[in-house]
Amino acid sequence: MSDNIDDLLGDPTPQVVKRKRGRPRKSEQKARPVEDRGAERAARREQRTAEASERLLKERAIKAASTGTSFIEAGMLKRPVSQNFLAEVFQMDPATVRKRLVRCPKLGTTGGGRHVYDFSTACSFLVPPKMTPEEFIRTLNAAQLPPEINKALWQAQRERLKYLREAGEAWATEDVLNILGQVNMTFKDRINVWIEDIREMKGISDQHVLRIEEMANALKSELYEALVASPSKGETVSLRDREDPLAPPTGGDVHIDEDMVSDAL
Repeated sequence: MSDNIDDLLGDPTPQVVKRKRGRPRKSEQKARPVEDRGAERAARREQRTAEASERLLKERAIKAASTGTSFIEAGMLKRPVSQNFLAEVFQMDPATVRKRLVRCPKLGTTGGGRHVYDFSTACSFLVPPKMTPEEFIRTLNAAQLPPEINKALWQAQRERLKYLREAGEAWATEDVLNILGQVNMTFKDRINVWIEDIREMKGISDQHVLRIEEMANALKSELYEALVASPSKGETVSLRDREDPLAPPTGGDVHIDEDMVSDAL
């Protein structure tokens, strides 16, 4: 009988209900002040507005550049520039700019004793090249390379030329001229056959044939000039003789007018 009563009344042992971990109930959450929530929303709106404005300015600058215009005239960048201007443009610390420009040629000094530089020349000292060492070396001439690197470079060039000759990839000038002459003769013979075929065609007057023959002779003359005459007058320049026509600026320090300096500050 007691078992039945226990079944009806239920288990007297209290049940412990475990809550899942997660966010606390709304009743347990500590309410934040209304001022804090309003300030956060205002900060997010301000950030979104700034990002949208930056995207709009960038899109306008890209569109203007595509039409040949930009935010600054090209002539302004041809004027002497100061270290402050370069630091502002490249978003660099002025001390870093000053350190990297120690060996950069100076155009002169302003009235305040500040050094000024050519913009394009200064860029080569501030911005590292985004190319492989092999690509960068090919942009230099023999006079710009240290002696030990220059010797190794030309030794590698000779080894490369020897390999190309053995592989049949390096052609002698005489062989190239012979091939071009043969190509010219092929065109000439084929054009002569066309003229003879046109003369035998019905419905074409002698005046038309004469005009076509004049055009064909003009074409043969152009082919001969391009394939035979011009190449025979040319000269294959040695790799060692290929010099960079651009020389670094030379000259002493000169005084620069303050009004002719592009300065960001």
